[in-house]
Order: sequence, then C-alpha cells, then structure tokens
Amino acid sequence: MRARCWSYLAGMSVLALAAAAEAGDCTQRPSCEELGYTDTADKCDGDMVKCPWDYNAVFCREKTAVAGSDCEIGSIVYSDLNCYDNPPEGLTKLGVVVINDDTERKMMSFDERRDVWAQANDFCNSYSAGEIAWTLPSRHQLRKIQANITYIDDVLSLKLSSCYWSSDASSSTGGAYCTRMSNGYETYYVLSSHHNVRCIADY
Repeated sequence: MRARCWSYLAGMSVLALAAAAEAGDCTQRPSCEELGYTDTADKCDGDMVKCPWDYNAVFCREKTAVAGSDCEIGSIVYSDLNCYDNPPEGLTKLGVVVINDDTERKMMSFDERRDVWAQANDFCNSYSAGEIAWTLPSRHQLRKIQANITYIDDVLSLKLSSCYWSSDASSSTGGAYCTRMSNGYETYYVLSSHHNVRCIADY
C-alpha cells in the first residue's frame, strides 16, 4: 500500500509542476551576467569557467596591465602605452623600455636601419608606430640606454659592435656623435657617414 501511495504522490507532483508551468509560475532562468559570467576569453589571464548556456561568457581572473610609469627596463610597451606579460588581443607592440628614471621614460623602436645622419633624423621624425612622436636619441640618452644594455638586448637585438647615431649634430663642423652599444664609447663622425639608427619615444 505504501508503494502505491508514493507512486500516486509522485504522479501528482509531476502534474502539479506541469500545471504551474502552464500557468506561468516557473521562474525565468538567470542570465550569464547575473550569475557572474561577465568576462570574455580575451580578457582572461589563465583558466576560466564558461557559462553553461553561453560559452562566450566566462568568469576568470582578468589580465592586468602595468602602468607605463611602473614598466621595468626591458619590458615591451603596447599600443595602449602599458606593459603586459600576457597582453590582451588587439594590442600591438610599439617598443621596449630603455630609460625609466626620475627625469624621463623612453622606449626604443623595434625597427632599425643604417644611414647617413640626415636620413636617420628624418626616419625617426616620420616613424609611425602608434600615434606618438618619435625622435633620434641624444648622446645623453644613448649613454643611459647603453648602461641598461644587459636588460634590453635580448628583446631589441641591438648590434653591439655598431655605432648608433645621436641627435647631437653640428652644422658648423659637419659631424655628429654616435655611441657604440658594446662599451658606451662615443665617436664624432661626419654627417655623410653611415651608422645604425634606432628611434625613441615617450610612453
């Protein structure tokens, strides 16, 4: 008799649920956002949990940016002028941090060329990585960059045995300084000589 009662009650429960559904008493399924799935995969730094009914909505620890002022020497600067270990999609690399001190913050371009001084200067003034102004580095800045060579060379692959043009030129003497990255040695060359060129910019 007890088994029949349970069977009867179970049947009644199913009918009651069905009736409630027809009457509109069922609660609406919560959205992914309401359950906390507020991110997308491109914003995640590592593992993620996907919403059961929308795999494009996820819950995860978001990637974090290092603000420009906190970027370390040798860090890559991206198009939002921040540094990342694992950058979000859609950002492009602009350069590498080569100076970060109390007076200035500079990044150096990935692109390099070898040219006479006037063409080197024009190359940097028209360099178009990001919507920022690039210039030829000064002698003083090249000294700072050379002092940090241990931290930046693996990323930038500078030609250590070559000399890099500075912006310090003299029209009266027809020459400009360039700096050798292997040892910081400065040489004064005529403007028509060919040397290596890298541009720098604020970040």
